[in-house]
Amino acid sequence: MENGHRTVRQLHYLPALGAAYGVEVLSFARLREMDGAGARTRPQRPDFHVLALVASGRGGHVADFETYQLRAGSVVWIRPGMVHR
Repeated sequence: MENGHRTVRQLHYLPALGAAYGVEVLSFARLREMDGAGARTRPQRPDFHVLALVASGRGGHVADFETYQLRAGSVVWIRPGMVHR
């Protein structure tokens, strides 16, 4: 899918083997380890919910082309179909 400048990658959820109820809990460090190519930094549209808690540090997140500043204690909810990076 093209947005005029970049390709938006569609993400489909495939639960990890043994994931109870199709829910996985991962740290940001684990997500980085799983993504050696850096694909998570490019626009993507998941077909599943993403709920993230920032436990420490700070940074930014773009969801539906709006930038949000995050810090310790911030919670992010990405609904299916939203574009984010």
